[in-house]
Amino acid sequence: MIEALKLEIDMIRGGRYAPPAGQGLIMPRLLRDSITCPNVCLPDDQRQVPCDECFLHPFMPKRHSSDLACHDIALNEQGDTLATLQAQGDHEKTEQVLLGWLQKTVTELEK
Repeated sequence: MIEALKLEIDMIRGGRYAPPAGQGLIMPRLLRDSITCPNVCLPDDQRQVPCDECFLHPFMPKRHSSDLACHDIALNEQGDTLATLQAQGDHEKTEQVLLGWLQKTVTELEK
């Protein structure tokens, strides 16, 4: 789990979630379009692995509202989630909040 979280940190820092060249405003979805997601590259309606089997499952709320349960993880004390932050339309802020959560979570797990 720690290595997967660290990989997400590296991908954010490395610009992995920037729009692909020539794709304009099509933004990869944080966590969902990651190689750490067991359903990467699959359409949402054809996922083969339920969110309950994802390595992020321990951080997901018991009753998640979206089809992307990882987007319902509370990332800070204010309760911001990827879903709520992305709805605000500030991709850079969303990445920074996720990065902060990832770093904090890795630090806590390594204790």
